[in-house]
Order: sequence, then structure tokens, then C-alpha cells
Amino acid sequence: MMESNGVESHVYEPALKQVKKEYYEKRRSRGVVVLMIGGLLLLSGFVISAIMFHSNGSPTFALYGLTTAGIGLIVWGMADCLGL
Repeated sequence: MMESNGVESHVYEPALKQVKKEYYEKRRSRGVVVLMIGGLLLLSGFVISAIMFHSNGSPTFALYGLTTAGIGLIVWGMADCLGL
């Protein structure tokens, strides 16, 4: 497309590579943060459900709610880290 406008490929390719590199680096760093938050949700869901189980409480919210949210964040973080 740029060649049809009179711009040589050696002019815009380095700039395009730099923009892509910065974009994917930003997504990777956001993905790592989202992965850590998802992992913390999974861990806290396990701990809360274990405590509630041993105290004869209902672990339903921790078991299903936090686990579902944690898995969703893990998938989202993995997609960001992989650049999908």
C-alpha cells in the first residue's frame, strides 16, 4: 500500500517494527499483571473455600465465583502475553 503512494519499504519498515514492538511489550506487561491478579483470585478462592468448609459454612461464592473470575483473568492474561 505504501509503495503505491511513493514511499519506499525501507523507510517505513523500521518505524512499523518499533511501533509493533512497543505495542506488544505494553500488552505483555498488562498480561502479566492480569495473570497475577487471576492467580491471586484462584488462591484466595481456595483458601476461603477451605476455611468455610472446615467451619461448616457455605463455600459456594468462593468455590464458584472466585474460581470463575480467576480462570477468566488467567485466560485473558495469557492471550495478552501471547499477543492474541
